[in-house]
This record gives sequence, structure tokens and C-alpha cells, in this order.
Amino acid sequence: DKISSPIAGLLNGLLGGDPYVVDQTSISCVDGSEELVTPGSGGSGGSGGRGKKKGVSIATVVPTGPPGADVWSISYELHRIAPNILTTVIGTVATSLVSGEANVRWRATKLLGRLFGARTSDIAKRFGPCFRDWLRRGNDNEPKIRETMVKCLVNFITNKHNEIDLCSDVSDTLANIIT
Repeated sequence: DKISSPIAGLLNGLLGGDPYVVDQTSISCVDGSEELVTPGSGGSGGSGGRGKKKGVSIATVVPTGPPGADVWSISYELHRIAPNILTTVIGTVATSLVSGEANVRWRATKLLGRLFGARTSDIAKRFGPCFRDWLRRGNDNEPKIRETMVKCLVNFITNKHNEIDLCSDVSDTLANIIT
């Protein structure tokens, strides 16, 4: 299809941080509605997003303004209307799961969780290696990422209960997080 390749190229460029693509569009690489702030991250939420519990640093999500046209939301919405456009984008998002930046890992975890758990989605089946990489975020050192995983995993089981093999992997990951 004539439009799939340019859209996928745009999304991959934004997600991959291609300076030419980023400079040529008004689509943001950052979700304008919220940000994961960790102690010492210097996020726009400042010290208001920091917390301590039993001597452990806790990351929090803080609102940063109204939602805008960001690549993460656009990717999810495109999945809803034209899932085949994301064929090459899923791998790019999956590489963000191992980013050194907690915000990037969190956004990738959240997007993939929404995509894998959508009622009409078959992405978890079609992209098994990416799905398994996503499941590994259940062991992330950021508590907020693990919390996001729990929400996404529960949603997955709710929406995909007929996918016995996938639900088994999801249940195992969920059990590992909460124990």
C-alpha cells in the first residue's frame, strides 16, 4: 500500500531518533501528557516526582501538560485502524525496551502492553520475540515500569484468555513480579 511505507518510515525515524525526521515534523517523541520521573533524573517534574520507601528510590508518573501529537499515541491509534502499518515499527519499539533511559523503557513497555493486550490484536502471536522481550520488563529495576507491566499483564489475560500459551507466559511473568 502506498501510504504504509512512508508512515512506517516516519514512525521508525521518530522512535529511532533520526535527526532529519525529528527536525522535519511536529510529532513529538515524548508523550506530552505524562513523564516518568526517577530520583536524580532531572525530569520536568522536579523533586515533586521523587519518593522514598524503605530506603528505595521510587519513580513516579507526573503530568506534564495536555496530550499532544506524540509518536507513542499515534502508533497505538494507527494499530487500531491499520495494524499492518506497524509491521516494521514493532521491532523499533521493542529495541526501546532496553534503553538506558527509564522514560523510554516505560513508554515502550506501556505502548507494547497496549498493543499486545488489545482485543483485536494478534501482534503478540505475530511478533513472538518482541513479546518475550516485553515480558522481561517484569524484571525492570524501575518500580513504575513493573507496575505498568502488572496492569498490562492483567489486561492481557482479561482480553486474551483464549490464547492459552501466551496467557501461560503472561501468568508466569505476573507471578514473578508479585512474589
